[in-house]
Amino acid sequence: MAVVNAEIINKTPFENGTPWGKYGPYERIDGTINFGVEPDNPANSAIIDLEHSPVSQAGKVTFTSDFVLLQPSDREPTRLLVDVVNRGRKRAIPDFNMVSPTLSPSSEIDPGDGFLFRNGYAVLSVGWQYDVYGSSSLLGMDPPAVKVNGDFTEGINLVEIRPNQIQKCYLLANRIHKPYPSVSTDNTNARILVKEWEDGPETEIPSSKWSFAKETEGEPTPDVEHVYMDAGFQPGKIYNVIYRATNPVVSGATLMSVRDVGSWIKYGGPNCPVKATVKHAYAYGISQTGRLLRHYLYAGMNLDEKGRQVYDGILAHVAGGRRGDFNHRFAQPSQQSSPGFGHLFPFTDVPSLDPFGRGTEGLQDRQLKIGGSPKVVYTNTSAEYWRGDASLSHTDPSGCCDVDFPDNTRSYFFSGTQHVP
Repeated sequence: MAVVNAEIINKTPFENGTPWGKYGPYERIDGTINFGVEPDNPANSAIIDLEHSPVSQAGKVTFTSDFVLLQPSDREPTRLLVDVVNRGRKRAIPDFNMVSPTLSPSSEIDPGDGFLFRNGYAVLSVGWQYDVYGSSSLLGMDPPAVKVNGDFTEGINLVEIRPNQIQKCYLLANRIHKPYPSVSTDNTNARILVKEWEDGPETEIPSSKWSFAKETEGEPTPDVEHVYMDAGFQPGKIYNVIYRATNPVVSGATLMSVRDVGSWIKYGGPNCPVKATVKHAYAYGISQTGRLLRHYLYAGMNLDEKGRQVYDGILAHVAGGRRGDFNHRFAQPSQQSSPGFGHLFPFTDVPSLDPFGRGTEGLQDRQLKIGGSPKVVYTNTSAEYWRGDASLSHTDPSGCCDVDFPDNTRSYFFSGTQHVP
C-alpha cells in the first residue's frame, strides 16, 4: 500500500451540519497524506528518476500531499470523486455543484446546489503540484528529491517569461511557483533570449544587462531564484532564460499521488478517514489537471502497487489533445507554452502514425495493454479547438482523416463555450 499514513489536522462539520437529503450532514477533514512507494514495483516503472531518489529504512521513496475530504458524517459514501486540484485550487465541488465561478483560491468551500452531497459522494481534493507554495487556500506536495550518487544533480533548465507590464524582476519559475534555483549567481554561461512571437527570430540579451538577483527596496540583490533586468522585461515580448539549475525532484510523484490516494480510499488503508471502502472511484481534472489525467493514462498508472484497478472513470475537462510537464527532470507543471512537453505525440487514444517518423503510438496503449483501463470522458469547448490542439485527439496527425476512440472512451464538444468561466 503506497499510502503509509495520514495525519488529520482538522475535522469540522461542513456548513454547520446542514443536511443533504438522505445522506444527511457532511464533515470536512483537512490533513496530510504520507506516501511510501516501491521504486522497483512494476506499477512505478514509468516514473522518471524514481531510482535516483533516497529511500527510507523500509526501502521506499517517501513524499507527502495535502488533502481535504468531504464525506457524509453519519452514512457511508456511495462513491469517491478525487478532485485533482488545479494549481492548488479545489475545483470539483464548484464545477459539479454549480458554484458561481471564481479563479481566486480560498480555504472555504461553497456547497453550491449540493449535487454531489445529495448523491452521497465522498470528495477528496489532493495536492499533487510540488512547486505550489502551500497555504490554507492552496493544496501542495512535498516531493521526493533527485540525488545522483547522494548529491543533488544539475542540468540545463529553461524558464519562459511573458510580461503583461514592465517589470524588472521575476522568479525563475512559470507563474508564481517554486523555482529550480541557479547553481550560481554568476550568469556568464547563462542566456536570455527574447523574441516578438512564438516562432519569431530570437535575440540574445548581453549578460551585462541582467543578473541572477531579486529586487530589494528598489535595488538588485544577488539571488539564485530570481532574474533581474534593470531596463525591465517588456510587455508583449517572450523571454527564455536558459541556465544551469539544481535541486530537481521526482516530478512523476504527481502521477503516483493521484493513483495512490484513489487506491487508499477505494480499498482502505492506513488511517483512512472514509467510513467504508467505496465501490466506485472517479478522478476529475480541469484544464491543467485534465492534461495531467491524460498523462496518467499515457503512463499506464491506473493499476496500484498490488495490481488493482484504481479509477473506474476519469473525466478530463478542457484538456484538448495535450499532456504536460508531469514526468521528466526539471519539469514545470504549470508550463503550457507552445511548443512544450505537453505538445508531444501521441494525441489520439488509439495508435496513430507520427508524420515525423517516430513510429506508431496511442495515448492509452500502455494502459490497455496492462489492464485496468477506466471509462474515460473528454469534454472540450470551442476554446481548445481555436487553440489548435483539441482536434488532434480525434484526427490523424497528418490531417487526412478522423480517428475513432477506443471502446472505453467518449468525447464531447461544448460548442460556443469558453475554456473556463
